[in-house]
Amino acid sequence: MLAVLLTLLASCPLFAQDKSVNPGINKAFDAPNVPEFVERFEIEGRDVFDHRKEVVAALGIKEGMAVADVGAGTGLFTRMFSPLVGAKGKVYAVDISDEFVSYVEKIARQQKLENIVGVVCKPDSVELPPNSVDLVFICDTYHHFEFPHKTMRSIHKALKPNGQVVLVDFHRIPGKSSEWAIGHVRAGQEVFTKEIVDAGFKQIEEKKDMLKESYFVRFEKQDGKAKDDEPLVPLPKAAPAPLDNPTTPEKVSLGKQLFFDHRLSGDNTISCATCHLFDKAFGDGVALGQGVGGKKLSRNTQTCLNCGFFDNFFWDGRAATLEEQALGPILSPDEMNQGLNQLEEELNAIPAYVRQFKSIFGTKPHRDGIAKALAAYQRTLVTEPSPYDRYLKGDKQALSSDAIRGLELFQGEAGCTQCHHGPLLSDSKFYRLGTSYRDEGRGKITGKKEDRYRFRTPTLRNVSETAPYMHDGTLKTLNDVVEFYYRGIPKTGPDGLLPDTAALSGQSFSEIPLLVAFLNSLTGKSPIETPPVLPALLKGEPETSISPAVSDSNGFLIHRIESPYQAEQTSVRVLLPDRLEQGRKLRVVYVLPVEAGNGNHYGDGLLEVKKHDLHNKLQTIFVAPTFSRVPWYADHPTDLKIRQETYFINVVLPLIEQTYPAQKSVDGRLLIGFSKSGWGAWSLLLRHPNLFGRAAAWDAPMMMADLGKYATKVIFGNQEAFEPYRISDLVAKKASAMGEGKRLLLTGYGSFRQDHQRVHALLDELKIPHEYRDGPQRKHDWHSGWVTELVELLVSTNGGKN
Repeated sequence: MLAVLLTLLASCPLFAQDKSVNPGINKAFDAPNVPEFVERFEIEGRDVFDHRKEVVAALGIKEGMAVADVGAGTGLFTRMFSPLVGAKGKVYAVDISDEFVSYVEKIARQQKLENIVGVVCKPDSVELPPNSVDLVFICDTYHHFEFPHKTMRSIHKALKPNGQVVLVDFHRIPGKSSEWAIGHVRAGQEVFTKEIVDAGFKQIEEKKDMLKESYFVRFEKQDGKAKDDEPLVPLPKAAPAPLDNPTTPEKVSLGKQLFFDHRLSGDNTISCATCHLFDKAFGDGVALGQGVGGKKLSRNTQTCLNCGFFDNFFWDGRAATLEEQALGPILSPDEMNQGLNQLEEELNAIPAYVRQFKSIFGTKPHRDGIAKALAAYQRTLVTEPSPYDRYLKGDKQALSSDAIRGLELFQGEAGCTQCHHGPLLSDSKFYRLGTSYRDEGRGKITGKKEDRYRFRTPTLRNVSETAPYMHDGTLKTLNDVVEFYYRGIPKTGPDGLLPDTAALSGQSFSEIPLLVAFLNSLTGKSPIETPPVLPALLKGEPETSISPAVSDSNGFLIHRIESPYQAEQTSVRVLLPDRLEQGRKLRVVYVLPVEAGNGNHYGDGLLEVKKHDLHNKLQTIFVAPTFSRVPWYADHPTDLKIRQETYFINVVLPLIEQTYPAQKSVDGRLLIGFSKSGWGAWSLLLRHPNLFGRAAAWDAPMMMADLGKYATKVIFGNQEAFEPYRISDLVAKKASAMGEGKRLLLTGYGSFRQDHQRVHALLDELKIPHEYRDGPQRKHDWHSGWVTELVELLVSTNGGKN
């Protein structure tokens, strides 16, 4: 009777169990005498020791695999696994005892087994990163798990998709097993198997004749949650890092530089940050992303926020790690279109990158280090606790009554937690919903018919900031999304492939605002990122140096700059409001010069701003950079000391945003100019619509089609290099990126009225919102009376939406 009772107790569900199922069983490992255990474990007559070769052979370990020996003890099997996985593989020696792990690491060093990594685990977690191992081996250890369900769930997370667990443990059969096994092992094979299956695994194999005292059972990881997984949990403070890519400040700094560096793209025009904007929750705010040359992509840009918590990456899950994901957009011909050999060559020509890679990775710039640095940076993009997180932690005032009712629907009648659970509110699985059937999604990766048109469940973290929605960006608002689930999911699909869920036809539309209120509560404060100063370009060139600000007689703050992007010393003048409110961030208007150096034949735009006290009236920072050659705001194709666009974006912008109380957002970066610089203001905005908010031009040669006039050949070099900057082409390519607001402003004229009329007509034809005012005619310089009107229009809160 006692045996039956013990069996029943052992088979009770272990989920949500906070107490040990076998207190004190691991006490002997608090400070083990390792040599004594070597004699006990590695000795003839012990079943698994006598059959160790057969056990290892049955595991099927292959070169390049990552294997975890959980409960490694003295490292008997750890050492046997090492040569099998080879130099490209890893063997994790996981044990609760620091003494055991230290011993295994010491023996590994002595035997030059460099692929062995020691991991000291916790009583309820193996402490391995997500998606880090192919196989977990648990030999004569499972019965020592004090928190078996939690430990197996940590193993589930650590395994890659379809990863496997092999369990070897003692038979516990009354009347057959030894008295020691009956007294020491808390349950038999049937109970342990059920516990492992309940943790999210499927039994796929058992070898019955290999061992005498023990059984050998293989399990495979199954997608989805376990029976007891808590569906709603707060977001952890930090994303876990893999053991072979620990997060360090130096690596994060390097990754941030690479994230913002346009040189990662094939034509040096876009960076990761071009499509992942921090003021748009590290998305881009448009239905479909854009790649090099303004090419429209086929999928919606996903946020980078909290991406370090995901188990797989991309809408179709084709990348298993963040490191693998990092190189995907770079290689894609539609996105950044950069070959890795070429990228390595470019980065090896940049001294600062060479030094950083050497210091961090011990190598020259290489694709592996690029991926690891980018991944390390992205893992830091974790949002602060949202009202929803605070509510889960006990602050019952954090959510409104509507949001609380929405949460109840989310968990209950609406059934949202079937797919949206865990810290990301995503199960990382793939579903066919039927928003469209143009993109085969997961099916293109697996080749399976049943996976066609399926896409990964997105995170709902900060979902209020990541519109539009779905893989194809077809749903514009959260209200549209919830309404789609309530009534819009189709009942049919191509080739008999029906949607994986049905519309909630029994639910009332009156519930939709409540669910939207809950979804809005999932927004936590995003990290505020400033574009870094990027490394200089060439070996032997001095890196950019910037002097502290010095005030001149006009009250401007002046920085002197030596940059490899400019042939001579340049400067940046800054005009701040007289009174700065502590903590307040101000928009910045960049007053773009018409002449090289300190030339003032056409006057001084910054003096005109100060004359009319616009910096104080509008509470705005005004910045006037200089350039060593006549400014057309472009990069010369061969002369690397004429890199005006690169200099402005990679030196001037970071200087201002790191030094002054500037808004670090698209709407906070405004451009104004006339003649060449008016043309340049528009060119900069059109080429970088995700970097600048609005651009205002007065009397500018907007429809210039060919080189020849106005010293254009000095800057562009040839017609081919000029064409990517041509305004008439850019407005056509970037029409969809301009949005609904009036981001392009054009007023008055002196010499270029016909250009203004033609570009205005082109914008009307393309249906691009813009502000256009014809006249009055004025003298072609900064001081003819147009600056105040245009600046006030530029910084108005509605952006000219009149």
